[in-house]
Amino acid sequence: MKTVQGWVLAALGILIAVIVSYDVFSTQSSEDNHGHEQGQAEEHQENGEHDHQHVVEDEVNSTIEVDVKYHNNLLTVNLVDENGEVPSLEMNHEKKMHLILVSEDLESFVHLHPEQMSDGSFTVESEHESRSYQVFVDIVPTNGAYQVQPISLHGVGHDHEEHQHQPLVESEKTVRIEDIEVTLGHEPIIAGEQANLHFSVNADVEPYLGALGHVVIVNEMVDSYIHVHPKSIEEPIFAAHFEKAGMYKLWAEFKIDGEVYAFPYVLEVLESEEGDS
Repeated sequence: MKTVQGWVLAALGILIAVIVSYDVFSTQSSEDNHGHEQGQAEEHQENGEHDHQHVVEDEVNSTIEVDVKYHNNLLTVNLVDENGEVPSLEMNHEKKMHLILVSEDLESFVHLHPEQMSDGSFTVESEHESRSYQVFVDIVPTNGAYQVQPISLHGVGHDHEEHQHQPLVESEKTVRIEDIEVTLGHEPIIAGEQANLHFSVNADVEPYLGALGHVVIVNEMVDSYIHVHPKSIEEPIFAAHFEKAGMYKLWAEFKIDGEVYAFPYVLEVLESEEGDS
């Protein structure tokens, strides 16, 4: 009898030990997984602020319609979603809207930030020379898909001829505006691969719209658009991805002594070896 009781007690002890061990293991695994997921979220949030790129591509079917008009030195942008309503926009580098204008001769570049009016439209006063422009409305809707697309803006002055510029030729790597010199450095840029654009500035660069600078890039036809921000908050190094080979013009914007300067460059993107084969 005592032998049976001893066996039962021993079996019960083993069962309790197994249950306790499983409980501890499950709790630890849950905590480890939670920590891993939290680390991924924090990494995504930290990198997403400065290392994102807005690009014109064909894969996204936008649900936001955009209309841009220019009259009496006033630019007006109207947005309509698929329900006929004015879409809600997220703050994107301290602004709801970044409005980029590039003249079709590639000589004029303007980066504006229209303010939203009571009727839902966005407006900004801006005087422009007699040129035709391509306009890029850079926004992040709260809901719905959106892809930045070029919008031709004629009637700005009297120049309606398109693409009146000489073929682009790669520029010098150092650009000087007033007493400020900015030098662009990069390895050979290959289509389809990430390119790191390094900028050396002979002055103290101040934060501008939540980043250490902004780089806007267009191709020769001004129908391809890339907008990138620095990879970190410590150095003006930008990661850009070019889908196609060709000549591109870029403007690197830096804030120095309270003023924003746009430094222009022309660079060549080479065909990849896969593209040549």
